[in-house]
Amino acid sequence: MSSSELTPPDHSSLQPVGRTGSLLLEMRNIRIEGFSDERWHKIIKGVNVILNRGEILGLIGESGAGKSTLGLAAMGFARPGCRITSGEI
Repeated sequence: MSSSELTPPDHSSLQPVGRTGSLLLEMRNIRIEGFSDERWHKIIKGVNVILNRGEILGLIGESGAGKSTLGLAAMGFARPGCRITSGEI
């Protein structure tokens, strides 16, 4: 095999260890505001996400659309100048 012919490793036999259930992430009615021009603006308005083990979620959107802000909220963080105003994670 030449260096330009790469074969990915076979992970088909790998099994999760010590995990039960299939729900990985659930976000309900997430609302986030950002402070600008001396007032709070709604930047994420009621987003719901359900992600199960083995699934892949892709977020696409223009620059400044809130993709990273939503990802940080999934981990319980808010960007400086932002606040999570409602929802469940």
